[in-house]
Formats: sequence, C-alpha cells, structure tokens
Amino acid sequence: MQPKTHTPDEAKRLLKEGNARYVAGESYIFSDYPKKPTSLKDPNPFACILSCSDSRVPPQIIFDRAVGDLFIIRVAGALSDEVILASIQFAVRVLGVSLIVSLGHTRCGAVKAAMDGVQDDYLAPLTSRIQEPLALAKSSLAPGADLWLEAVKANAAHAARQLSAESSPFAPRLHTGHLKVQPALYDLETGRVHFFDL
Repeated sequence: MQPKTHTPDEAKRLLKEGNARYVAGESYIFSDYPKKPTSLKDPNPFACILSCSDSRVPPQIIFDRAVGDLFIIRVAGALSDEVILASIQFAVRVLGVSLIVSLGHTRCGAVKAAMDGVQDDYLAPLTSRIQEPLALAKSSLAPGADLWLEAVKANAAHAARQLSAESSPFAPRLHTGHLKVQPALYDLETGRVHFFDL
C-alpha cells in the first residue's frame, strides 16, 4: 500500500471542511462516488472514526467524505474493547491513518441509559463502561449545565484518553507527532461536529 502523506492536522482539516459542506447543504459525497466502489484498488483512509452506532450519526455523510477516505468503527456509545482496539491498530499500522476521532453525539441513548442506571442483562456491559466518564461529568458539572450533554462529551474524551494513554499501543506514534487522537461531538440539531481538547 502506498505511504500516507496526511499529517494529523491535515486530516482534521479535511474532516472540518467536509462537515462545513454538510452543514451548509453543499455536500458532494454522492456526486463524487466512483460508479463502482469496488474498483478502488487499495483502501486509502486518512482518519479512523470511532463512532456511536446510532442511525442518526453516519460519519461518512456528516464529514462528506468519499469511499476509501475513512476507516469507520461503530458501536453503541462509541466504546472501545479489545476487538475494536485491534481494528484501530490495523487502521493505524497497516492503513496508515494519522488521526483517530472519538465521536460522541448529542442525545446519545447509551449515555442516557447509563445516567438512568439501566442494568438490563443486555445493556449492563455497555452502561457499566460509561459509569466512569459519567461520574467525571457529574463531579465537574457547572451550575445550570446539561448533564446529558456533558456526560456525552466526557464519554468521548474518556475513550480518547484511553487510546492516547502511555500504555496505549499508539504511544510511540503519538510522541513523534505522526498520530493524533481527537475527541469530538456531533450535534444532531445543527449537523455540526465540534472538536474539543482533552
């Protein structure tokens, strides 16, 4: 596969530009699609998006990117486990992505279930993993702030911190500046993606 030329900052700029087109109603993603997507010889993504599986949050559309641009992993709550981590490692080590985005979204049902203390058998493995960022959001909540929104942001930041920790397999690339992990929030009402610092 050919070497990638995008820096983390260039990758972030491409995502921001695509989201701006989407918000403005000027997306060109569908007109830019190749007639036969399978004709692409090799995948050539510049960013990996870890996103919630919510049907209202389609990363390729909200970033207005064509086939082959993004390596997308979707799971409820945008949580990470060993299998997802292995997928991200593949995107970084084999495909050469330079940016990992941990993408939360407003009105996330997984975060709300954790807030409500839902412990059904099928949801417990998910809601239990959101308790730590939820506790952080509660402890730093400003007066009048929206706990649901702050918990979503804390959850995205928590995933980003896990991926960028010193113990992370990505640490060497992060130290050299060849890779960046970025938390972000997608606003369902406006369509805008807000990138924020850890």
